[in-house]
Amino acid sequence: MSNKDLQTFKASDLQKPIKKGGTEKKAASPAQHDAKSKKEESSSVGFESIEQTLDTMSHDAIKAQLAELIDQIEALGDQASNNRGKSEADKAIIAVERTMELLAYLYQTRDDILKEAQAGK
Repeated sequence: MSNKDLQTFKASDLQKPIKKGGTEKKAASPAQHDAKSKKEESSSVGFESIEQTLDTMSHDAIKAQLAELIDQIEALGDQASNNRGKSEADKAIIAVERTMELLAYLYQTRDDILKEAQAGK
């Protein structure tokens, strides 16, 4: 390829799109249509399970559950017979700790938004 060709090169030029599934669309049943319209009306931004957890559980309850999970992972790491198992346990603990930090941030953000909304009334 010349330099001119490289400047306009796109990987999609070499590979055709892959079709997944059939091309025919099925007609939606009335129940599916109602579920879809209710979903569109919800105020979720795509993370419904996280939003539900934030609304139904306290921050302390989630922290306690995640701390228990960390204890279980540490026990698994201690039982590991090789370094790979211990390394995997360490990675899992780091992931849970990051999740704890993220949830703390989300709780703080939610509280700040609620305070601003109440102050604006």
